[in-house]
Amino acid sequence: MNKNWLKIPIIQLLNPPIKALINPAYLNESAEDMILAYDTQRTRAEIFSESDQKNLKLALRLFCKEKQTNYKQGMNEVLAPFMLLVNHGVPFDTAFSAFKLFVDRIFPNLFTESVFNK
Repeated sequence: MNKNWLKIPIIQLLNPPIKALINPAYLNESAEDMILAYDTQRTRAEIFSESDQKNLKLALRLFCKEKQTNYKQGMNEVLAPFMLLVNHGVPFDTAFSAFKLFVDRIFPNLFTESVFNK
């Protein structure tokens, strides 16, 4: 495959997430993985440490797996306040359970596939 298009100056300036969206094999990650990674890096960046971001990403992956849904933008912002509780001594599993309970009771259909496939 001819890759001369990669030599175009604007393509060289693109950061890896955009390159990967053009060619997901660029980082061997799916587009969803990359969106999740960059959303978690931006979430409360002024107060979340790298460890907090890892907890956020882990919790989002667990939530999506349990709910059998794909990550959607906005999930990170709903989860963030619950992950802040971990910084104040609340165990991760308790904060995660509180998040799931909140979503199930307040927004039961917010992040389901059926809402996004209509």
